[in-house]
Amino acid sequence: MQTDDVNFSHDKLINVLTKMLRAEIIVKDFSVSKLHGGTVGDVSLISGDAKTDCGKILPFKVVLKTQKKWERYNDPGSWRREYDFYKSGFENFFDGKLRWPECFHAEMNEAEDQWQAWTEYAEGATGNDLTVEMCAKAAYELGKLQGRLYARKPDILKNFANLSGVDAVKQYYQYYRSWHEVYDYVRAADYITPSCTFNVCHPELAKGLEDSSPAAQNDNCTFSVCLPELAKGLEDSSPAAQNDNCTFSVC
Repeated sequence: MQTDDVNFSHDKLINVLTKMLRAEIIVKDFSVSKLHGGTVGDVSLISGDAKTDCGKILPFKVVLKTQKKWERYNDPGSWRREYDFYKSGFENFFDGKLRWPECFHAEMNEAEDQWQAWTEYAEGATGNDLTVEMCAKAAYELGKLQGRLYARKPDILKNFANLSGVDAVKQYYQYYRSWHEVYDYVRAADYITPSCTFNVCHPELAKGLEDSSPAAQNDNCTFSVCLPELAKGLEDSSPAAQNDNCTFSVC
């Protein structure tokens, strides 16, 4: 057996696999490999073969994420937000077309400075392998989800103490603009390129975050990802800029 310095107990693995495979099992063999793509947590893939109590061999893949406490500017509780969502039952708001990997077990340590989550291994394209069409579909489904949440205003969201404020994007930009490299890059004329369809912040939007435009004053409108057409709308008197009850997650 190979553990690759990932910290977990054999009993915990058995419990997770029993829940995932819906059978009493013993683990015959497994290996651990680090997954790449995360930025602030350790993510590993645990794969192998499990044997049921009736002798059937079942191959398995499960992901273990370990997240230590750290503090992001203006968002000190961000390090545990994923854990809190997994423990909340938030998955009940998905409609079948959009979901997150199923979480089989999540726990916080006694010091409350580190958590672990055992989740489903999601097969398929990710990162730079995603096409524009895939991103557009994800954006559409995320928008529908956020619309449902806005319309229903579920009590579950009131229990979170670490959700970002409505002006988080504006504050985040104003903080990082003190870095000349970031400031110059975001405002560069060639920032929008044919290979970059979705952008965190467009130069026109950056300008809107600094002046007295409706976008800068609208405290009820949050933007995670914006396109040039939307950025333009944020600085004029268009309905997009004036709609106080409009929340965009991806545009």
